[in-house]
Amino acid sequence: MKHAFSPLCWCLCLTLYGCDGVSQTVAVQSEAAPSEFMPWVFERTQVDPTPDASETLGSDYSMEEIMGSGMALLDIDDDSDLDLLVAESGWLYEQDAAGHFGRRARLYELTSPLRATGCSVGDVDNDGDVDLFVATTGKDMLFLNSGNGELTLAPGGGGLGAAVGWSTSAAFLDYDNDGWLDLYVVRYVESDASRVCRGLSGHREYCGPEAFRGLPDLLYRNLGGGKFAEVGDAAGISRRVGKGLGVVAVDVNGDGWTDLYVANDGERNHLWINQRDGNFEESAIPWGAAVNLQGREEASMGIAVGDVDADGSLDLFVSHLDRESNTLYRGIEGRAFQDVTFEARLGEDGLPFTGFGTALGDLDLDGDLDLLVADGKVRLEPQQATIAESEAGLEGGAVSAAAYAEVDQLYLNDGKGRFRWVEESAPGREPKISRAALMADWDRDGDLDLAIAHVGAPPVLWRNETPRAARHWMRLQVWDPALSREAVGALITVSWAGGERVLALTRSGSYLASGDGLLHIGLGAVDRIEDVVVRWVGGEVESFGAMEVDRTVTVKRGEGRSQGDLLGRRP
Repeated sequence: MKHAFSPLCWCLCLTLYGCDGVSQTVAVQSEAAPSEFMPWVFERTQVDPTPDASETLGSDYSMEEIMGSGMALLDIDDDSDLDLLVAESGWLYEQDAAGHFGRRARLYELTSPLRATGCSVGDVDNDGDVDLFVATTGKDMLFLNSGNGELTLAPGGGGLGAAVGWSTSAAFLDYDNDGWLDLYVVRYVESDASRVCRGLSGHREYCGPEAFRGLPDLLYRNLGGGKFAEVGDAAGISRRVGKGLGVVAVDVNGDGWTDLYVANDGERNHLWINQRDGNFEESAIPWGAAVNLQGREEASMGIAVGDVDADGSLDLFVSHLDRESNTLYRGIEGRAFQDVTFEARLGEDGLPFTGFGTALGDLDLDGDLDLLVADGKVRLEPQQATIAESEAGLEGGAVSAAAYAEVDQLYLNDGKGRFRWVEESAPGREPKISRAALMADWDRDGDLDLAIAHVGAPPVLWRNETPRAARHWMRLQVWDPALSREAVGALITVSWAGGERVLALTRSGSYLASGDGLLHIGLGAVDRIEDVVVRWVGGEVESFGAMEVDRTVTVKRGEGRSQGDLLGRRP
């Protein structure tokens, strides 16, 4: 949440790339199918309130307070629906048959000033059920699933609590292709609660990351048995410090080895390319993903990954602080990225907002990826601060959390990778301090729903009730029977007559969040899949042939038709 900004840079940006006066109404139409677009319809789903959510901020103006909470969607009890963990409070919410999320248990309760921040979900012991990592501002925690839906803190934290410091987002991945999920932990800054920061008018304000030193990220190698060893220095990871907030683990160059993209706050982003020998090489600059098109470092928060223009390459979207545009990096044939933010019509609408959690998914099942950006301030302008303090009537600088609230943004994809803000969507009509955000079909009815965590308020889950007309979909489970778990790190190409889409199996991304392990594909009028090709971790490629739509399909490693591997070996 870098505070420095030059208006001249923005003016130059608009002069170079233009603003095309995008209409911000709900009744927009896709250029790809102008007669078929239907306004999105979302209904709020009941979630039991969190007992200790505070409605005021600024009692001590610690950074940890305003950066907010992460969340995870996970099937903790293996009943085929998704449950919810809110990281900051430690509450686990169980979804019942009616789609209501009720508080089931509090996994942990940290003593102030410690806070839980982000989380990550993965099967670390290959026993067929998901485990949970929780990042904190002190010692991190690993919870192992007993198999009956009970999570238990791993003895000694599984070796993940050895390093003390502010951890944010995390990602499970098998970086060394040994069959065990390893863990990348992003870390932020060495904050100091005694540090006082002020806005331009002298009002008390939250410090930005420039006030503190950054912390090196961590890489934990899975040793088996729920135990990990930190290898960040040996792998080259800990040699670069970047004040990280978001991470996504994905094979960006398609070589069968998982890479890592890290969003850094006010500093260059990192792209760690897996060297296939236990080491990583930081390559964000040569790949074009370190800074924006003007060469500026931005306050990067959350990350979304997906093929937004259906060209067969994965793209990266990164959310930023207000007065900075969010950034879309288009993937170029698995060898580079290019900032196409203004070409994609994403440059102007995000400027007034501070974006955190973000996700890509086909909300209207028309065959392209739409975009969610969860917004919420981290600073107030002088006039806003004066009004907030006066209206709240609070002492000690505390203000109402509502002063930092902003609307969330949903963007419609026109089918060609250009976006339009649907300003009247239901999630965008309720200003809140939003942080983690996820898309997932948590009610398992075939379309993607939303989950958004907040500062000073309980999470909100939005059920997608958009009319489908004749639009089709498919959910895909990609499974490795030898490992008894989902094949995290696989790349999947789904093709049909006249088109195809590439997907990455990862639960990482967004901001402090971990999502569903099932892949969701909107298909529009397509009523039959011609082929599903999986590029497994390690490079082996299998084809699974034609499939029916409007259902969940499981593909298992070893049951497809072998296409050889990325080293050129053929069956």
